[in-house]
Amino acid sequence: MRSLTRKPAVLPEHRIGPERKLMVVFGTTFGHHVVKRMRRAPDPGPHARRAERDRLKEKSGMERWYLIHTKPAGEATAVANLERQGYHVYYPRLLRPRRIRGRWQERIEPLFPRYLILRLALGSQTLGPVRSTLGVHDVVRFGVEYAIVSNEVVEALKRRADPDTGLHRLTRQRLFTFGAMIRITAGPFEGLEGVFEREEGQERVVVLLSVLGKATTVRISAGLVTPKEDL
Repeated sequence: MRSLTRKPAVLPEHRIGPERKLMVVFGTTFGHHVVKRMRRAPDPGPHARRAERDRLKEKSGMERWYLIHTKPAGEATAVANLERQGYHVYYPRLLRPRRIRGRWQERIEPLFPRYLILRLALGSQTLGPVRSTLGVHDVVRFGVEYAIVSNEVVEALKRRADPDTGLHRLTRQRLFTFGAMIRITAGPFEGLEGVFEREEGQERVVVLLSVLGKATTVRISAGLVTPKEDL
């Protein structure tokens, strides 16, 4: 009597791939489980995973720079709170000479008042929390599109900054023109008026004063000199 049990079909060796062989040898269910384990790559570890993510981001352009508008005088507050949430923020600042109480002093100010540049990792970060961050007014838009700052612009700004301090400096303007009337605001010549002759280095100027009825050339700190019309 012919057996009703169907024998498994046998395929020619050259037509059976390695995964199909496992199915035949171990049975469909168990073989499928083994194949799935073979397809699953071993865990390379956290450092390798992080490096791979960084490589993919660089390759596919998954990081973008966005322009952030802060509240008045809120740049530092916004930077601190954004960085606390894991965002990378570029805050370009400027070293600018300012006359304070008759003296020239260098003050650190925002290069772009009320604006920051934020780098967003697409896929793992969103702009939603940025808008509600303390110190932030909003994310800048052009119509319905967010304002995106190119990598070239950001890198150019960084190259222009001082490599040691990261601060920008504006091209120094002449404080006075030749022959301008000036007045000394402090020091042994305080209150005397004279004529500006020239700058001498970054911090000193040469002026012509009338001392005891005689014209005298004096070298003095630029911070002690102010235009006569300012007083």
